[in-house]
Amino acid sequence: MKPTSRLLLGPGPTNVSDAVKDSAKRYEIGHLDPILLEMLDEISENFRYVLNASAQFSLPISGTGSAGMEALITNLVNRRDRVLVGVNGAFGLRAVEMFKRREAEVDIVEASWGTAIDQERFISEIEKRSPKIAWIVHAETSTGVRNDIDRIGHSGNDTIFIVDCVTSAGGIEIKMDEWGIDAIVSASQKCLGSYPGLSPIAISSKGIESLVDSKSWYLDLKQIADYALRSGSRKYHHTAPTSLIAALYEALGEIKSIGLEKVLTQHEQAGRFLWHELRNMGFEFVVDEKNRLPQLTTIYCGERINDDVEFRHKLLDEFNIEIGGGLGIFQGKILRIGLMGHNANIETVDRFLECFRKCLD
Repeated sequence: MKPTSRLLLGPGPTNVSDAVKDSAKRYEIGHLDPILLEMLDEISENFRYVLNASAQFSLPISGTGSAGMEALITNLVNRRDRVLVGVNGAFGLRAVEMFKRREAEVDIVEASWGTAIDQERFISEIEKRSPKIAWIVHAETSTGVRNDIDRIGHSGNDTIFIVDCVTSAGGIEIKMDEWGIDAIVSASQKCLGSYPGLSPIAISSKGIESLVDSKSWYLDLKQIADYALRSGSRKYHHTAPTSLIAALYEALGEIKSIGLEKVLTQHEQAGRFLWHELRNMGFEFVVDEKNRLPQLTTIYCGERINDDVEFRHKLLDEFNIEIGGGLGIFQGKILRIGLMGHNANIETVDRFLECFRKCLD
């Protein structure tokens, strides 16, 4: 099979910069090499920069975003703990499934797929139920919805507020400290601009004080911290994916070098340009503009695309461009177009639109 490089414009992963590619190749080092440990320290610092956070417990979990989700859940939840989860898409449902496997008592605040969860309703349910954990997805990857979360963490009780920022970190604004967020999970392959395989997390001091004994050895954050954090004793825990760490180190360094505000603006401008062109072509958006993600646009196939699988295969086979289809209730009904990290620019949108139009014709 011949080597292939696609233009990755789906819900993730995304293409990476040449510098990130070079970094992954350049460092052939062990997982206890002092250079790698320095990289872990800088990843922690720069991830906090992306989150506007002071949390000292910040490290990349070896695994995808779902591993990061499992890590937070298995280290913060005991059997029969009450949790509240916002559900308006596939990844809210995934969190519910993980909590139930941990035998937690799960309550749900639900909204229709393609619409945002009402923040005031979510706060009201926290105040009514006093759950140990409140969990919400900031950027719901299955629908392209941004949920408002800026007031939930200040709802006036001891609830630990956890946010899934897998698709939002590096793409839209996050203020972990200001918004009162106690734990965040993200993933390396989306707006952070690196390869799949790492899930950066950050935990506040309140969250750290609430850690329980993990039922998972591999995802035991107390043990991982002894390896990955500067304040730990640097004990061997597992063989970390060194090339992926080197790539994430470079990708977060690029965000810091460019400046977070400029990076977020690039995502916003690219997304809005795509919206403008798709609107002129007559496509209907799944999400109202108020809560639409610039880094992940969802449109209905409508009458112009009879078979979304066939259409996406044509785009892939003829133009080497990958976009995503719908999940769950949206399967076969929508397209998901991602502009994340290195691909969040006007030139990429122009290239996509040219090929998209040809496929339509």
